[in-house]
Amino acid sequence: MVDLRDRLNHDHPSRPCYGRSNMRGLHVFITDVRSAQNKEEEEAKVNKEMAKIRKKFKEAKQIDGYARKKYVSKLMYIYMLGYEIDFGYMEAVTLLSATKFSEKLTGYLAMAVLLHENHEMLPLVIQSLQNDLQSRNDFHQSLALCAIANIGSKEMSESLSPIVQKLLIAKATKPTIKKKAALCLLRLYRKFPESVSPDSWSDKILLLLDEPDLGSLTAIMGLLLGMATDSPKAFESSTNKVILLLSKIVLNREYSKDYVYYNIANPWLQVKLLRFLSLYDPPTDSNLKGKLQEVLKRILSSSDTAKGQTINHKNALNCVLFEAIALVVAMDDDRDLIRNAATLLAKFVSPKEHSNIRYLALAALSEVASLDSETRNLVTKHQETVLQALRDVDISIRKRALDLLYGMCDKSTAKTIVSELLNYLASADFAIKEELVLKIAILAEKYAADYSWYVDVIFQLISLAGDFVTDDIWYRVVQIVTNHEDIQEHAAKLVLNALKNPECHEIGVKVGGYILGEFGHLIADNPAYGPRVQFEELHKRFHNISNVGKCILLSTYVKFVNIYPDIAHLIKPIFHTYSTSIDAETQQRAFEYSRITTGSDDLMQTILDAMPQFSERAQGGAERNDLLEDVEPTSRNVSVASPQTSGPSTSNSISQLLDINPNPQPSAFPPNSQPSTVNPFGQMPQQQPSNLSQGNFGGVPQNAGVQAIPAIGQVGSFGNNNREPFSEQTKKNSIISEGVCYQDENIQIGFKSEYSNGLGRMMLYYGNTSGFQLTNFRTTVVSVPFLNVNAQPVGPVIEPRTQLQQLLTMISSLGDFNSFPSLEVAFVVNGRNVQFSVKLPVILSKFVEPLNIQGGDFFVQWKQLESNGPHNVQQVVKSSKPVDISSISKVLNTGLRFTLLTNVDPNLNNIVGTGNYATSTSKSPFLFRIESNPDHQMYRISVRSGNPHVASGVTRLLEAYLS
Repeated sequence: MVDLRDRLNHDHPSRPCYGRSNMRGLHVFITDVRSAQNKEEEEAKVNKEMAKIRKKFKEAKQIDGYARKKYVSKLMYIYMLGYEIDFGYMEAVTLLSATKFSEKLTGYLAMAVLLHENHEMLPLVIQSLQNDLQSRNDFHQSLALCAIANIGSKEMSESLSPIVQKLLIAKATKPTIKKKAALCLLRLYRKFPESVSPDSWSDKILLLLDEPDLGSLTAIMGLLLGMATDSPKAFESSTNKVILLLSKIVLNREYSKDYVYYNIANPWLQVKLLRFLSLYDPPTDSNLKGKLQEVLKRILSSSDTAKGQTINHKNALNCVLFEAIALVVAMDDDRDLIRNAATLLAKFVSPKEHSNIRYLALAALSEVASLDSETRNLVTKHQETVLQALRDVDISIRKRALDLLYGMCDKSTAKTIVSELLNYLASADFAIKEELVLKIAILAEKYAADYSWYVDVIFQLISLAGDFVTDDIWYRVVQIVTNHEDIQEHAAKLVLNALKNPECHEIGVKVGGYILGEFGHLIADNPAYGPRVQFEELHKRFHNISNVGKCILLSTYVKFVNIYPDIAHLIKPIFHTYSTSIDAETQQRAFEYSRITTGSDDLMQTILDAMPQFSERAQGGAERNDLLEDVEPTSRNVSVASPQTSGPSTSNSISQLLDINPNPQPSAFPPNSQPSTVNPFGQMPQQQPSNLSQGNFGGVPQNAGVQAIPAIGQVGSFGNNNREPFSEQTKKNSIISEGVCYQDENIQIGFKSEYSNGLGRMMLYYGNTSGFQLTNFRTTVVSVPFLNVNAQPVGPVIEPRTQLQQLLTMISSLGDFNSFPSLEVAFVVNGRNVQFSVKLPVILSKFVEPLNIQGGDFFVQWKQLESNGPHNVQQVVKSSKPVDISSISKVLNTGLRFTLLTNVDPNLNNIVGTGNYATSTSKSPFLFRIESNPDHQMYRISVRSGNPHVASGVTRLLEAYLS
């Protein structure tokens, strides 16, 4: 029997009762559960109560609102304890339609606790939400708006967003409801931008900005700011009214005392108004511009009122102040305001201020310094204060101070700032050292009056923080020293002195190896820097450095043998010893250098000639920052820099035709996880061009008379109608030797390949771009009729931000060319199984070799091949682009490796070519002709070969790249 005191909880149907709940049964249940001595006892009590509630819901024909409310409240409490609830949802939904406020409130509470945006019960509550939104009861509308904003499902957005919008713009809507409607609409817009069209709201927002209630206006400005951030042009007309609102609050002081927070008039609204204006250019109207400037001056001058005030007053004042400073910087049209802002921010950087204020001030000063040289000079006046911040106990303050010093640096202050940063580097935190080293290197190069100082700075970096000096930094030193003869002798002495330090870092050894190998002869006449001294100082560290460093020193040693024959007897045994090294690159270099040094002197001098100057790939003045480019040294001569990738590459013109990067660099991994720059394949046999005059073409005799190319006869069969289509990505990847064939949020798959004599090798790079381990990683390569692919095993786990490599070996054969080999990848990431398939960029042309043929021989063979056989194929292609014979020729010749013949076809709009498809055991030559019709953007492709599969496959390739 229900306690009569429980029945006293009677409330008005439309007026809420905010007093303490009198549901005695709920209170008793909670007390009972809390008294449990252990988990088992608690679980027993919960299961008993759940069985009781289930029985009540199942057996009772009629449950009154009070009982339903009480039982649903118990279920909510049980759910919050962590137990699964698999019933009672319909009872909670029923409460949404109750007339009593306490019951409706319980229903909404249950919906917020038990349901989520993808719950299957949500469609059942939309009608109840719609009824409450359209009711005239403010409390019901408030509950519905809160529920929509909190859950915010896709279905709710589609069904209820129009009603919420009408509620917001209706004149009869009360301020409290209007405020909730604006916040609800902002929530829906952020989750589902398509639910609200910014363009259709530009006029409505203007009317809403006349709202007299500042609370509602604050919520409306939040909605306006959210939409204007994504679509600024749609709300540009609102700037005038926003400026008037701002002047009304700041200058005229027209506001209700209810919205004064610690003597600051509605700081939240002021912040939103100022932030909105920062999205747009300064107003063109002189009156509005004058009002805005007056408002900003008033806000900046109000900082003096913070003295002696409470912390709450200071926080409210500073939030408005910093937003005003951000607007001043964004406008950048009033020097007096900018000067005042810089002076004010400099006061906030003082150690006496709170850390939060100092952080914001340093960040704002960085923005001021970035405007122009005049504002940079304003900030430079406070250099000493900023340098003090660099030694603050708070690392976030130190990082912001570092950013500011970097931004305020110029030619006049560069040496001072770099010197201070170097002094700070010795005691800097581990977390900031890498960024600090990079910025010092950039500043030293950017503002170097002479490069000798730059080289000195870089070697100080190496000695102080060698572990944080990236390869790009020392590559750049090598490049600058090589390109500037006036500093080469200084650099050679500097590196040799650095090598004499027992604690010299490996990066210093690498740089020393390069510079001494190229320019050590400039100081060799000095006995203190003689050849033997140079060699001994380098070789002391040879056994304690990485294999990459050993490779660089081996290249240095071979240079020494060429320049200093008197120490050759010390170096040649090193080559012999390391020619059997377990490291492939070290072994190869040592063996090759050993053979070079035992050959003729002329050959050695030719190969080991001095490195030429590096070409500057980016042009510009002193403001150019070369460290932000790829500055790794490359040369066709023997280089003592890091080993470079060798192999075929595609010309830039071909890549530009297809809008691709010929040598894409994966960006998802740190430098130490990039693919090795050493050629992963070693050496493959080089293909030799075939000569048609040395043999028969598919068994056709060569003694036929020379004739013009005959007209095309019957159209042959074009292979299998179920051929796999070419995607744009496959087309792009198929004409380059390295690139990225797949990438998503979890993994990046790159490739590097080479082909010769019917054989191919492809190295696949699997890079983990997620923040989780890729476990149970496995791959399967699916071969195709014309290709046999063997794959090396791959590891089962890829750690975050690292990669695995897998080598594929391929043997071509004669078969159907209508499909691509594919790679099936499967792994588990963050508990989720992922499976997908990737097409490998391996096509017929990868195994095509050059075919030398004279014009007369071409006529003979074309004539002799029958025009109606299955090995003679013709296809008409409609192109989506205008006919461009020059561009097409580049794609065919450089991308697809076909041989193009000139002066064969008298029509300059036609293309004639040959090729030799190679397998490991045979070769299948082919001829092709492309006739173009520029007026109709059409091509007619004719291919003839002694093998029908080759003829069909070549035609398919031509069709794909011409369409």
